[in-house]
Amino acid sequence: MICFLTRCVLNKTWPKLTNKLFCTLLTNVYIQKKLRELIKQQEIRTGIDADQVLKEAARIAFADIGPAYNDDNTLKNIKDMPEDLRRIISGVKIIELYSGTGKNRKLTGCTKEVKFWSKDKHVELLMRHLGLFLKDRESPVESELSSLLDMIDGTSKGKLPDPKEKEEAWQ
Repeated sequence: MICFLTRCVLNKTWPKLTNKLFCTLLTNVYIQKKLRELIKQQEIRTGIDADQVLKEAARIAFADIGPAYNDDNTLKNIKDMPEDLRRIISGVKIIELYSGTGKNRKLTGCTKEVKFWSKDKHVELLMRHLGLFLKDRESPVESELSSLLDMIDGTSKGKLPDPKEKEEAWQ
């Protein structure tokens, strides 16, 4: 059973399985142990754990962009911004405006556009993680299963396969 489940996860065929099968498999102590081992191996391999990911999502969700500006409301140089603020920047666009041509060309202005990662998306992600959306509340077994699968392959996005799907994995 452990090899079958591992193969399903690694080959990304697990979405074809039903909730009932997953719930049954997840109650198996040996499968739980194997999943924990796989997750631990992945954490060691990548140097990333669930706590780091949650902290990064929280950093984005609760960021204050005030420190990005000087006292005169001009944008600070990126090097002068606090690290937490720099980490929530998704992109920077600078447009330089010139007048004249050739040797007479002079810089007359500069437009800076700073884009930040979506706060509302990250607040929603944290709310889902904390179970604050009523529609997302599920049985403890399903929740545990979703979390484990997300940590292993990152493709389930917290969703389990539709129980109405045909069990193509068995055919």
